Amino acid sequence: MAEISLQFPDGNQKQFDENATAKDVAQSIAISLAKKAVAGKLDGKLVDLNAPLKHDGKIEIVTANSEDGLNVLRQSVALLTKVALKQSFPEIEFGEETGDENGFYIDTDKADGQVSADSLPAIADKVQA
Repeated sequence: MAEISLQFPDGNQKQFDENATAKDVAQSIAISLAKKAVAGKLDGKLVDLNAPLKHDGKIEIVTANSEDGLNVLRQSVALLTKVALKQSFPEIEFGEETGDENGFYIDTDKADGQVSADSLPAIADKVQA
């Protein structure tokens, strides 16, 4: 099997199978790091934690306590929220979606009015399920 060479932020390099993931890399460093990881960065670009790494490059493990990690979590929660909203309101349409240091925002449009605050606990339950 082909191998790739990955360089860590400290300059050290290590060989991995070509289809290794950022999660595999994190586990090779420490199980605790793998548990905290939410994504990887290959050559400065965010990559899915479970996506195969196909080429040599500089690797970083992204955890939730970093700015990139918080952005990954916000985007993930936004996607889950959209799924829960669509399940609760099949006719709902989505507009702009954005995230910042305060959280995330999803623009919605429903023919019979906006999603009410009374609906939020049920939607939150679906997101957490």
